[in-house]
Amino acid sequence: MYISSIFALLIAFFIYENIVELIFPNPRHLSLTENYVNGNPPKSDKLKPFHYDTPMTLYEYFKIVLFTLSGVLVLRIAVVFLSIVLGMVCVTVMGKRNRVHHPLWFSFWMYPINFFGTIMLAALGFYNTRVYGKVAPRSQCKLLISNHSCVLEVVFLALLERLPSFVSRKENESSFFFLVVARICDAILIDRKSPTSRKEALDAICKRAKDPLGLQLMIFPEGSTANQLALLRFQKGAFESGNPVQMVCIYFPYKHFNPTWGGKMVGGNDVHEIVLRLCCQFVNYAEIRVLPVYYPTEAEKNDAILYANHCQKMMATVLNESVSDATFYDYDEAAKLYRQKIKSR
Repeated sequence: MYISSIFALLIAFFIYENIVELIFPNPRHLSLTENYVNGNPPKSDKLKPFHYDTPMTLYEYFKIVLFTLSGVLVLRIAVVFLSIVLGMVCVTVMGKRNRVHHPLWFSFWMYPINFFGTIMLAALGFYNTRVYGKVAPRSQCKLLISNHSCVLEVVFLALLERLPSFVSRKENESSFFFLVVARICDAILIDRKSPTSRKEALDAICKRAKDPLGLQLMIFPEGSTANQLALLRFQKGAFESGNPVQMVCIYFPYKHFNPTWGGKMVGGNDVHEIVLRLCCQFVNYAEIRVLPVYYPTEAEKNDAILYANHCQKMMATVLNESVSDATFYDYDEAAKLYRQKIKSR
């Protein structure tokens, strides 16, 4: 009876939030104007993308206690875990056949995968996601690029574009779930410690971009997660081929909790803390804008850095963020400054 009451409460949250969104929609964060192509966002301090702006407060502790004692937290985490397990079972079965040679088999299994993915997001408090634009067919564009602030973009993009291929760190192979998805999506894995791995990855990206039968390839050109305040410098790998790209801008509006994955070293959160705090919010929001396919100029085709910088500016304009020259390799410097800040208190 008690568990049924908690389920009813979560369903009431879902219905209430969707009704409120229809009648009194929240202000939109993403820009929907078409002038982003010539956008010139402000340049930020190099280490701004690593700054975390919503540390724990008394209100956040209160919500954790409230959701824990009420049982909502436990139920939400259980639903998230069960959705992931059942979704991965479907992905594993789907992977028994080649998705290119058996499109009907793939399409059939995408229905339960989408269902469990939607249930998981609802359990995390994402009751209503605003999506603007559509992903182009792979015959028109092979390369999809997105900003990266936390693990949730991967889920949204997988549901939005039916498990596209992707580029990721080789270190993620330690996760069984990751290995299953990487195999089915024919992912490109990069070993940051290997001097030849990056060259091999660049060659693979260029080959995929020109393969008419290949899957669409999702790339996070920042190479790491930022904080929704500024974009990290875009790496040139996705742009080396000179092929068109389609940019996907994802933003998680927030007030009390910014769900970005910065890590404890810079005052942010690790994955388990993100899940915990997401499950302790009354509601969470997400906005996605899929921009039209962008065809590079001749100058950009011949200069991957120019191409990457322009895409960074365009996405920052849509996201209402600044741009930074920082990369993943500046994380240690940001962590050092954070430690000094803590010691000086």
